Amino acid sequence: MLYPPSEQSIGIDVGIKEFAVLSNGEEIANPKHLRKIEKKLKTLQRSLARKKKGSKNRTKARLKLARQHEKVKNQRRDFHHKVSAELVKKYDKIVVEDLQNFQHAQKPPFSKEYIRRRVG
Repeated sequence: MLYPPSEQSIGIDVGIKEFAVLSNGEEIANPKHLRKIEKKLKTLQRSLARKKKGSKNRTKARLKLARQHEKVKNQRRDFHHKVSAELVKKYDKIVVEDLQNFQHAQKPPFSKEYIRRRVG
């Protein structure tokens, strides 16, 4: 889809506390979908660990867990798509920071949030 030219540009700074901060000061909040579903994932993983290898119940538990992970993946993809589509509609030129310096986020205490967001 073609959008009318807006002659505007924006810079994006990817962060830990906020999903992204735009150069105009606007903040895009982190998605909360994984935090809400983490408890369910934890329960399903624990349930899978208790099942005997090779059993039908283990297979069922594994499939249930896989479906839940798929749901999280789809939610994350949907969020990224909606944010990027909104930015593309508003701005002609979009500049994103170099994520090479984002290595520090892979160490505690930021590592869990980094994994939740899957940025980069």
